[in-house]
Amino acid sequence: KAMTKHAALFLVVSILLSLSLPASAEGAGCTKKLTIAFFDWQPYHYRDENGTPTGLDIELMRATFGAAGCEFELKVMPWKRTLLAIKFGTIDGSLGASRLSEREQYAWFSRPYRRETMVMFMRRDELEKSKVMSVADVVSGKHRIGVLLGSWYGDEFAALYKADPKLRKHMLQTPEYEVLFTWLVKDRVDVVFNDLFNGLHILKGMNALDQVAVHPVTLNDDYIHFIFSKLTVPRTTLEAIDEAIAAFQGTEEYTAILHKYVPPEQLTFMPMQ
Repeated sequence: KAMTKHAALFLVVSILLSLSLPASAEGAGCTKKLTIAFFDWQPYHYRDENGTPTGLDIELMRATFGAAGCEFELKVMPWKRTLLAIKFGTIDGSLGASRLSEREQYAWFSRPYRRETMVMFMRRDELEKSKVMSVADVVSGKHRIGVLLGSWYGDEFAALYKADPKLRKHMLQTPEYEVLFTWLVKDRVDVVFNDLFNGLHILKGMNALDQVAVHPVTLNDDYIHFIFSKLTVPRTTLEAIDEAIAAFQGTEEYTAILHKYVPPEQLTFMPMQ
């Protein structure tokens, strides 16, 4: 059947439009530059001495977002405010997030890009004579607990917290990780809940590794994700980033970034399988 003049014109215009698109846009996963919030949380995401954002999570994000065709800009914001901003769509997303059902009501979660180990830090002398054998022992023993505002410490602690309204009286909360360990060293709290590697990094900077030890009981060992606002980020962007993460995790570059921030002998705390 002969092509009409209108059909031929439409075909020519369509071809011209496709040729005029930038090569990177054809398979790009993002239709706009994403605003991603972060805060100083070494060794995962922080500002170096020049104020430049860096860290394990940021390097992983640059590699995976770049492969997905997603540009982004970083904005410093405390974690609790970050979650609210994602919920109301005033920023597009963040990194280092645990996947929780209440957060899934307003946010997308990428496939996991690393693991996280939450532990209990105690003063070394107290740990040696402590009778704490579980998370429940910490709660029932009325220990003074230092925690970060808005953080997740696993299902067991969440259930204990919900079951005992009086528990919050024994908790000191702060938006600053360094403050938690200052409280611990100065005997303002008995135990600090925190990420293993962040805690060790802070204690090393305080020259307090000889004063504080890690309790053998793990609070939470779980996957960590990028988190995005459902109000501002389409599912197609999430899918493109997920594909990039899956492809990147099998590369030597991924392993090299992990080794840069986490000693190889401690990578058993960060398996992806």
